[in-house]
Amino acid sequence: MTLSTKFADQGTRVSVLTFDENQITDALKPAVYSVGFNPMAGFFLTKRGERLTIPEKIYGPVNRKVSKILRSYSHSTKSFGVLLSGDKGSGKTMTSSLVANRCIEELNMPVILIEGAFDGGGLTEFVEKLGECVLFIDEFGKKFNDEEGDQGSLLGLFDGTGSSRRLVLLTENNVRDINQYMMNRPGRVHYHFRHEKLDEQIVREYCQDRDITEMVIEQICLRREASKEFSFDVLQAIVNEYLFFGGDITEICDDLNIERPFEFSTTDMEVLEIMDMTAKKPRTLYNQGASMHFPSANDSIAIQLVDLEDEDDYDYCHVSVKNIVKKEGDIYTFALTSRGHDIVMTARQRERTHGWYS
Repeated sequence: MTLSTKFADQGTRVSVLTFDENQITDALKPAVYSVGFNPMAGFFLTKRGERLTIPEKIYGPVNRKVSKILRSYSHSTKSFGVLLSGDKGSGKTMTSSLVANRCIEELNMPVILIEGAFDGGGLTEFVEKLGECVLFIDEFGKKFNDEEGDQGSLLGLFDGTGSSRRLVLLTENNVRDINQYMMNRPGRVHYHFRHEKLDEQIVREYCQDRDITEMVIEQICLRREASKEFSFDVLQAIVNEYLFFGGDITEICDDLNIERPFEFSTTDMEVLEIMDMTAKKPRTLYNQGASMHFPSANDSIAIQLVDLEDEDDYDYCHVSVKNIVKKEGDIYTFALTSRGHDIVMTARQRERTHGWYS
């Protein structure tokens, strides 16, 4: 350790600074820092670690978006903003963390976390001293209130050029809380990634990794389809409850603190084929009403089965969404039972269900 002493002459006040020369660098080391503020000393940085925490496995096309951000920023000659908006638990923070970690690893850039609400002008002036960096502000609208003018004072963060340029990552649940001079301004905020409810592909992949049966996966996907919001947090809660308790997905969802869908519509389905799979040779059964209401999450429908070899022999089966075992586009496969026989029915959904939500 080599200690050095320097003197900072500030008019009538002279500060005596002692430091280890080996720890003095011209640029911030690539790591994660958070901004702090002391009324006496001003702004400062606290090192938080080498990387941000991310899940072991990433689902969906997230890495493609991350690569797109890094590639675009690398070819930019000025500061570069990225806004990630959407519901809580939809993956905005995870995506931002992936971008930040790759900037550390591939571009040797430090990551600066803004975790508190600071004076915008003072913060901008402090960030300008840090050089090229990733600036990450999670839940931007909560920390900086646009109605009070806080966000307007930060617009300079997006206008840096040359060595002072930076990648600014913003997450926000409600885009109405974002300053009008940031929206529809790709010169400042280049990308706006909207995180809506989870893609069905992600739901299926996550469930398959946890050995959930296809029939149960279909039930979870139907719940997603009937929901206005369906985040990763909701998916994890449903899957964890099912793995722990088992049972019906509808009943599991009713007990959880998640959105409850109410369905209303005249959604129809066209029966394509009904087969009795119990007989040595599968028999085709005919349904008298080839068009009927598609079963909802809360109600079942009665379907009449008739043996083509004996039209006087018929029975009724009750069909609900619990009977769905497969979905391909608008084609659904139902597994039913009648008089101890295993019945397989395929039907086409004619229009999507509309929904009201509580």
